[in-house]
Amino acid sequence: MFTIDPALGWKLSPGKVVRHRTRYFDMRYSINSMGFRDSLRKTANPLDKERVLLLGDSQIFGWGVPAGDRISNLIEAQHPSLEMWNMAVPGYGLDQEIISYDRNGGSLGATGLILFVSTNIISRTRSDFIFNKPKPKFTLDSAGGLVLASPKANVSAFTDVVYRLLSPFYLPYFVDTQLKRIRDGRRPQREGREATTPVGPEGIRLTEALLLRAKSLADGRNHSLLVLAELPPPSMKTLKEFADRNGIAIVPTPWTSAPPPLVFGTYDGHWNARGDAVVAGQLALAMYSRK
Repeated sequence: MFTIDPALGWKLSPGKVVRHRTRYFDMRYSINSMGFRDSLRKTANPLDKERVLLLGDSQIFGWGVPAGDRISNLIEAQHPSLEMWNMAVPGYGLDQEIISYDRNGGSLGATGLILFVSTNIISRTRSDFIFNKPKPKFTLDSAGGLVLASPKANVSAFTDVVYRLLSPFYLPYFVDTQLKRIRDGRRPQREGREATTPVGPEGIRLTEALLLRAKSLADGRNHSLLVLAELPPPSMKTLKEFADRNGIAIVPTPWTSAPPPLVFGTYDGHWNARGDAVVAGQLALAMYSRK
């Protein structure tokens, strides 16, 4: 489903249809011609439509959730005058969300932007290599400005070749890595479930700088900006205070970390369809109460 991208690290392969079967679900993902798990879209925006771009990671992508039951589809179905384009890519950090918006968002006739921020997303933002793939990484200079290091070209090219050659063996590779974690005394990875430990000061500072960059881009395009956030209370409080000072709207999810009734099972912390419905209601209420 993925292909290596020299600027973003990886992206979804346009036109791909793949089956994702786990102990919790059996799902088929269809990627449109623009490279997103979304409807077929026309870039020309009808005059009677709002168009909001929603970016995030696997939570927003709808990991294990039918397309029609995702946050973006639910809100769009309830509001006929709204197009909500789901441009999420599994594994993305906030840096990749913003680079994707910078690269793609200016030509799509959008009126608004929604970014998803979580503990996992902030953690990924501080890395230049994750999920066995290189990715872009922003750092802060001595003046607090952002400095971008793009993925290393030779590493990206090598990873692309490996992906193409070994993709049929992904399942054995996954089993091998899980067994290695057990042998090493580490618990299997629970991608999706958010940590309850507050984000450290460095992660918060980088997140704030990135959100200011996103706001500058959105303001330049006359797009509204809203941030959907799933963070522990101390980090949420810090980020909301920053956002209030800088005119950025924050919408917290209705929980600190995803409770058991809203996840698929022991080893999967992604929201299920019920979880997406709760978040969609919260997000739609915030969007339309601001008008």
